[in-house]
Amino acid sequence: TIGVKAYKPFDAPADSYNYLLNTDILPTLYVNEFMPSNLSCCADTDGGINEFDDWIEIYNPGPNAINLADFYFSDNPDNPFKSKIPSSNASQTTIPASGYLIFWADEQGSQGLRHLNFKLAAAGESVGLYYKDGRKIDEKVYPSVPENKSYGRTTNGGATWNVLTNATPGASNN
Repeated sequence: TIGVKAYKPFDAPADSYNYLLNTDILPTLYVNEFMPSNLSCCADTDGGINEFDDWIEIYNPGPNAINLADFYFSDNPDNPFKSKIPSSNASQTTIPASGYLIFWADEQGSQGLRHLNFKLAAAGESVGLYYKDGRKIDEKVYPSVPENKSYGRTTNGGATWNVLTNATPGASNN
């Protein structure tokens, strides 16, 4: 229930806690492929200039489009709320059915709705997509990835991951 408060102790209103009780079913989405050291592979043209930023591809295997507004990305599983996807333009944050959506991990949120507040580490770390309340949708801890190589699932949404010589942002890994 929205607005429920607990007091500790019961008569100390200055020490209140807010709780979000959410029973939404998590959407089936996958962190499908990402490039943590993009030097010349795939250009981010947002803002009118070509930049070679880190990127993350999300895959939606389902039959319905899913709007990612108010979801979160993070490179730290202890802080799932690191980078919130804005809700101002659904056409830019919706993944079509059986489709893909690219987000730029470039610390340049001012460049657009799909720009995140962190960069990926080429030496390896974690990358994850989290629901509005912080529950994990999908997350991958990855090893060191060479420059201009992506790390992705060998089949879309599959369990096996590899360094991919030919990056396929916004397209099938198969």
